Formats: sequence, C-alpha cells, structure tokens
Amino acid sequence: MTCEDQISPYRECGTSEHKNLSATKCVKCKSEKVRKKGFRKTSQRGLQQRYICNKCKTSFTIDNGFWKMKNNEQKICQALDTYYEGLSLRKVRRNFYKYGNTRISHQSVLNWIRKYVYLIRKKLESAKPSLFGHYLTDEAIIKCKGQNHNFGLVMDKRSRYIVATRYSENEYISPEHSIELWSKARDIQRPKKLTSDAHRTYQEAFNQVFYTRYKEGRVEYEQINHQKTGRFNYIMERVWNTLRERIKIMRSFKASWSAKLLIDGFFIWYNFVRPHMTLGCTPAEMVGLKGGSWVELINLKLNS
Repeated sequence: MTCEDQISPYRECGTSEHKNLSATKCVKCKSEKVRKKGFRKTSQRGLQQRYICNKCKTSFTIDNGFWKMKNNEQKICQALDTYYEGLSLRKVRRNFYKYGNTRISHQSVLNWIRKYVYLIRKKLESAKPSLFGHYLTDEAIIKCKGQNHNFGLVMDKRSRYIVATRYSENEYISPEHSIELWSKARDIQRPKKLTSDAHRTYQEAFNQVFYTRYKEGRVEYEQINHQKTGRFNYIMERVWNTLRERIKIMRSFKASWSAKLLIDGFFIWYNFVRPHMTLGCTPAEMVGLKGGSWVELINLKLNS
C-alpha cells in the first residue's frame, strides 16, 4: 500500500476539531444543516462525536487528521517525535511496550511516519514564510540500496529555516539538479544573496535561475572555495551532521521514494518541532509560522 492509498478520503472536509456546529459540513453533500447524533465509541481514542446531515441523512464523524486510526493522537505523534529524535523503528516499538504496555509493530510506526509526513508535506506547500533573504545551499550523499544518491537543500541563514529540498538517484550533481532546487526556493521567495561552495556546476545554474540585468532584482552570489580560503560553509555542515545522526542508525535506505519521504519528515521536524539551540525557538517561528508539535502540523495550524 502506497502513501496515497493510506490518506483519508474525507481529508478535504476539515482537518481540525470544530468547536461549533455551524462550522461543520456534511462530508457527502457539503451542507451546513447538520446536527449531533450521539458518539462513536473507539477502543483507543475514546468517544468521537457523530453528526447527521438533515439534507441527505448521511451519518459521519469529523476527520481531525486521525480518521479511522486505531491508536490515539498522542501515541501516533509520540512515535513520530521519538523516531526523529533518534530512535530506530524497533526501539520506538520497545519504548511503547516498556513504558505504556502498548503492543505495536515497527512496521506500524513506519506506516504512521510515511502517512503523516506525506499529509503534512502537502499542506506545507501553501505555507508562506517571511524569510530574511540570505540563502545557503549545499548537497550531500545519501546511501540507498547500496548506491550513492545526492540530496540538496536551501536554507535561510538567519532563521535556519529549510526553504527547499531535492532528492536525486544520481550520484553526481548536474546543473539541472541545482536549477530544480533553486527554482523551488525562488518561487517561495526570491533571495537577496545566495552562498554555496565552489562546485563547478553552480555558476551555470545560478545564471539560469537568478540572473537579471536589472539592479533592483539582482541576487548577490558568494562561493566559498575551501582550497583557496580555508573556509567552510559551517552552518550547512552542521545541518548535514544532524541529518547523519538520524540516518546512521538506519545503515541505509531501502527505497528511494521512502528515503525522500523520511528525509522530508526529518526537515519538517527540524523546521517546526525541534527548538533550535541557537535561536531558542523553532525556525518556523522565526519566519512567522506556528510550530511546536506534530498535532498542530497535522491539524494545519501553521499561521502564528
């Protein structure tokens, strides 16, 4: 079963708990003429409010992002958080059994991660961060199926917010890879300055994505050449070290589509959930988005 198959068919009907009845719409005919009709009893998630539509007589419960999930919201979000904090899938499973006497399989934990990272990633496509405009970019090698794949990202320097990512099954970086990545970042917000290392393909990609003969929209480009200056792009190297800490216990990814999804989940956690030690808050909060927990992301409470 793919991630697309696991998504709730009612997700477009609302992804947060409704506090008043007037905000509730029928999942079938979209009518607002609905009324409460008892509760749906679940073994793990307690009583779920049930509604009935006065127009088409459809009975339904509101999808708050955990529609038809056997386990409750706290357990699912705890699994996501402990996984990205550094535990392996089997360690997450043992942690649940040891401290909560809850029996879940490591495959269930992986399915939760894939499902909710996919959902959150789709929702974040419409997020509008207020970035500071100095972008850092770099690539790293990712091991998958015994082969070297390359992964690139763009970060806003001051806020440490990851603006865009790109995953490729090719080992070597081409200008097209950088063009794809930088175009994503530019579409979110055009930078004032871009800093990279001295890779030979970067200048060509920069000219295609950011070049303009008008002074008003010009982007300053800085290349850090370690061989000439002895300097490194230290902020980006720190990000890669944090990612490697997460990947190291996995030894290797088994499929490229899963690798892309799990790494995107890592950077969602990095942006929205994990407080940055230097900033004292999450990068998302620095750019005007609300972060703090997986529940808030699943419920699409992004704007601060």
